[in-house]
Formats: sequence, structure tokens, C-alpha cells
Amino acid sequence: MFKKWTEILGVDENVTGSHGDTDPSVFPRLIKTALLIAISLLAVGLVVVIFYGGYTWITAGDSEEKLQKAQKIMKDGIIAVLIAFGFILVFAVIAGLLGVDITDFSFIDEVFS
Repeated sequence: MFKKWTEILGVDENVTGSHGDTDPSVFPRLIKTALLIAISLLAVGLVVVIFYGGYTWITAGDSEEKLQKAQKIMKDGIIAVLIAFGFILVFAVIAGLLGVDITDFSFIDEVFS
């Protein structure tokens, strides 16, 4: 069902560069994979935080302490979203400077084919 990572990345296991590294085409794919994993984990985490904050807010009732806690969770969740967008922006700029197209995730289709 799943392919070896060398097949997915299009790397010949027997090819090494001058410093013993693998095929140079691996670097752009590793950047794309790292970005995809980071964004996925970040999105899941932020959704959980926002839902937890909303649940806490709804169940706070008349308790001022619980309401303040819920508001803090929601505020922190929104700040985390802004930080995440900043991270993605910085990552995109760095990848652009390195000449890597981070918007092409077509290699992921190869995993499940």
C-alpha cells in the first residue's frame, strides 16, 4: 500500500553527492514535506485550542473566573493563529530565496498510488 520514502521522493538509494549526501532533488521535497507536516499539526492543534476555549466559555455559566479563563484561551488561540501565519510567511520567504516552490505538493499523490 505504501511506497518506500526513496521511491516517493524520487531518490536513487545508490547515488551520493560529493559530500556523501543523497540526490540533490531531495532538499526541495524535504522542505515541502516539513511545511505540510508543520501546517497540518498546527491546524489540528489550533482547532483543538479554539474548540476548548469555546467549550469553556459556553460552560462557564455565572462563574466570572471560568469566563476569564475561557476568554484567555480564545485570545491565546487567536494569537497562535497569527503566529502560525507569520511562521508560514517566513518559511515561504526563505524557501523562495532558496528557489524552492513550496506550493507544489503533487508528489504527495505518489504516496497513495
